[in-house]
Amino acid sequence: MAASSETEEPVPRHRQMRLLEIGNPLAARLGAAFFQSLPRQPGVYFFYDTHGRLLYIGQSNDLRARVGSYRHVCPERHPRRTLRLVQRIARIEFRLCATPAEAQQCEAALLLEHRPPFNRAGVWQAPPWWLTLDLTADTMSVRLARAPSLAESSHGPLDSSFRYIHATLMRCLLRSLNPGLSLAAFPMGLLNPAAPLALRLPLPAEHHHLAPLLSAFATRTSDEILTNFEIALTPASIPGLLEQAFWAEQLESLRKYYHKKPPLAGISPVQQAAEPAGFAAFPALDLG
Repeated sequence: MAASSETEEPVPRHRQMRLLEIGNPLAARLGAAFFQSLPRQPGVYFFYDTHGRLLYIGQSNDLRARVGSYRHVCPERHPRRTLRLVQRIARIEFRLCATPAEAQQCEAALLLEHRPPFNRAGVWQAPPWWLTLDLTADTMSVRLARAPSLAESSHGPLDSSFRYIHATLMRCLLRSLNPGLSLAAFPMGLLNPAAPLALRLPLPAEHHHLAPLLSAFATRTSDEILTNFEIALTPASIPGLLEQAFWAEQLESLRKYYHKKPPLAGISPVQQAAEPAGFAAFPALDLG
């Protein structure tokens, strides 16, 4: 059979369409002359969107170099968060500082004041916590709050990470006082990463000495309560590998907290004013 003289048409290749083409519009939007005009001095810079909303605050020893670097943000080398930021920038402003140290201090104060959405949480100091422990004949009421209580049993300021260490402390306390208690029998609220801010735990009078040990651990003045937990929560006393791994992780979290940098001091009223978003309003948990 003679070969056909007709050439076969190429099979079309289907490409998935990009819903959003992420490029870098800064150079075209603001022009090269703007970036060349930036001073080579320490300072703080501000990114705004088309509606005048503040998106991001940064600082640098060399404003021209740092701000100019955003012209070269690209999908191949930068996270999507940075790409989204660059897409929204419509205006850039800056404030000169005398020294790099002054620029850092100015940035820290402005972050606390404005909390721009594209600055990562944690670049400003979160408001502190205060721990209050009140004892009755056979119970202990535990309360965690953003402001100190007038009661003598209020301890703080404690750094923001204590929100989660508080839960770990309460879990370890309950388990050490009830050796046969399995995780399946724990109150659901106490197994959440962030336990309820108000708790009432059974604590007979013979164990009241544990309350000052809890507050001493929270303020990093003594780790005696951790030693007690390590004795009570040995692998031999816990049935099952999964539960052994769980309690080993809890103890390690307590060790890391205790040996971390000291708790915050000299917190300003501005930092105490508002609780950051993301904390659920748990109801009080009563285990008494």
